[in-house]
Amino acid sequence: MRDPKSEIKEAELPVADEIALHNLSFGPEPNITVRLRTFKGVAIETAAVKTLMSTAGDDDPKVALAIIYGLSYKEDSASGVKITSKALPFSLSTDSAVQKSYAKGHLDSSVTNGIVFTLRGQDVLTLGEIRLENMNLPPRDINDDEAFGIFQNFFAGPKPLIGVFSLKDLKTSSALLDVSLDKLNITNPSTSPYALEVSLEHLKMPVALVPELQLLSVMGVPEIDASASYAISLPNKDNQFNSTASLSVAKLGTADFAVKGEVPYKAFFEIINNNSVTDSDIENFVEKNIKFSHIEAGYADEGLLPRLGILGQKFMGLTPEQCVDMAKKYVKESLGAAEGTENTAKLMEYIDKPGAIRLIFNTEKPIPVEAFDTLSDTDPSIKLDVNTGPKTALELMADLEKK
Repeated sequence: MRDPKSEIKEAELPVADEIALHNLSFGPEPNITVRLRTFKGVAIETAAVKTLMSTAGDDDPKVALAIIYGLSYKEDSASGVKITSKALPFSLSTDSAVQKSYAKGHLDSSVTNGIVFTLRGQDVLTLGEIRLENMNLPPRDINDDEAFGIFQNFFAGPKPLIGVFSLKDLKTSSALLDVSLDKLNITNPSTSPYALEVSLEHLKMPVALVPELQLLSVMGVPEIDASASYAISLPNKDNQFNSTASLSVAKLGTADFAVKGEVPYKAFFEIINNNSVTDSDIENFVEKNIKFSHIEAGYADEGLLPRLGILGQKFMGLTPEQCVDMAKKYVKESLGAAEGTENTAKLMEYIDKPGAIRLIFNTEKPIPVEAFDTLSDTDPSIKLDVNTGPKTALELMADLEKK
């Protein structure tokens, strides 16, 4: 048998093909029980073994780091996990949790299913799934301050700390907080250039939970059913950035927005990493440095405009025809000098027959924010597209009145 303290030449040592632990318990406060936990394909780097041997018995952070970065496994699974507390009247349980392919501070995926949060014996929150992918600890060869900086600032790391974070089938069971969410997905595909994508599908809640939305119940929308998305790619050395966003609310409509432009790479990161930056500094930076080559905003009506007409009838005593006329008058007054142009005529058509509308600004040479004030309504870089709907606003209001 080889002396364990002798030089080990292998890069990695296999530890076990499979390790199974049954009926685990940790506590007493809180008390954690695990019906079964299994590790598969466990190995450890020889360098980590050397560190463990040389620091055995020492209270040295090198020991923890050696294990964290030196240990690897193909799979870590747990089933029947439950956390309870005597001091607080809650419990948390999961059906299963599986982590796959961990090595050198990188974890491919972690999936936890069947999560139930109980308060005073009643289920108050359930989650079908929590998923994380492409998780990366800071590089092992940097100092503690650098590592802490990466955790503080997602822009700083060479790899995303968490590539994907998602929730599925979230539901609350409280009579005071009736909320559900089909899916939340947050993706950070890269840090150079920094990119972030967020999507939310079917967040449902009574409008009574949000005081600012109380009028929606009068408009015949007692419950919010919203889906949204947001994506951004910050500038790299090419100085280019772009961003998109969308919001869709059932029975109301869908809005979307997109922007592209350029900003000096170094100046941008200097200001976002400056902890003492003021609002004035940010405003000056935007005015002097950010230029836009493409801006696009669209809206597809799915009931908001005729519902606003219903409000006008109920609270102002207007007829349906007067509601349409008032909307046209407001738009014309807002446009001011642009009244009477082709675009104004398109807007009047849209109010008469709500459908889809889209405003597009596109130019080969990016321009700063202040230059937008000099653009006329007939500038060739600006385009307004209007697609009227199949029914008039009057017909849509009449249909709502019948329901």
